[in-house]
Amino acid sequence: FSEETRERVLAVARDKGYRPYRSARAMVKQRHGALTLLVDNLGTVPDLALWWLLEHAADRGILLHLERIDRSGRELPLAVRERTSDGVIAFQDLSPAIHEAIAHIELPSLWVNCDLPSGPNVLRYNEHDAAQRAGELLCRDQARTLYLQQAPGTNYWHQERWAGIQQAAKRAGCPAPRCAATPEELWAAVDSASEKHPVGIVMTDRKLFAKVPMRAVRAGIPIPSALAVIVLAPEVRHTEDLDPHMASLTIDTNRLAQRILEYFDTCGTTTPVAMEPVRYDDLDAGETTPPAP
Repeated sequence: FSEETRERVLAVARDKGYRPYRSARAMVKQRHGALTLLVDNLGTVPDLALWWLLEHAADRGILLHLERIDRSGRELPLAVRERTSDGVIAFQDLSPAIHEAIAHIELPSLWVNCDLPSGPNVLRYNEHDAAQRAGELLCRDQARTLYLQQAPGTNYWHQERWAGIQQAAKRAGCPAPRCAATPEELWAAVDSASEKHPVGIVMTDRKLFAKVPMRAVRAGIPIPSALAVIVLAPEVRHTEDLDPHMASLTIDTNRLAQRILEYFDTCGTTTPVAMEPVRYDDLDAGETTPPAP
């Protein structure tokens, strides 16, 4: 039908207060127009990633549901039990029962930075390259004793970060790197820094990261000659939040959210391929700051 007819129909719909009925539309299209974010610990989802997911989902006319996992394991998520959405997203490992149920009903799913084998529905951060790059930046001007602020673990991101910082230390001719698994070990590493024995720390905890400069200043430790720090964080709201002698490698959460939704756009229409890892990069404040609400 013509554009004129279309405009007349839309005008009548506006006058009558018509609104599309999502349930009826879902029955016709066999799609809900919704995705579900499954969480047990909301802290695993970067704040800005959630913000950008909401922004880009709204642009696509997609509802984004947030569902908390039953920790007892007695009940599957509603999104899986009753298939109330077109796909599920998770930023953490979930129980084998949930994975099996999702696979059984062939519900599209995307696992972000989870400890799962690589595959077309697994989107990882490039932890190895980020830790290696951070170590190389810390040792760019001089050899340092490198510390990785995380507990030793078997998760892929623990192993990848540890392998990356070891490689950086070896290339720079630095002593073997160490782990600072607890706040006490982190502060001991900070306090050990001196002009004779410079220290470089690769951090993953943004809250602790903000306290390091104050600790160093109180102890009279010169920054950055004796102590240099880089944080690997999936979000840094504004670069001016950081001490000028500290640096960050961060995830572009805007692009991350777009890649997540693009995955569901192509589900069932293209041949699945393994997804390229998300890089950590130096970003300007404008790139990491969401639009004002």
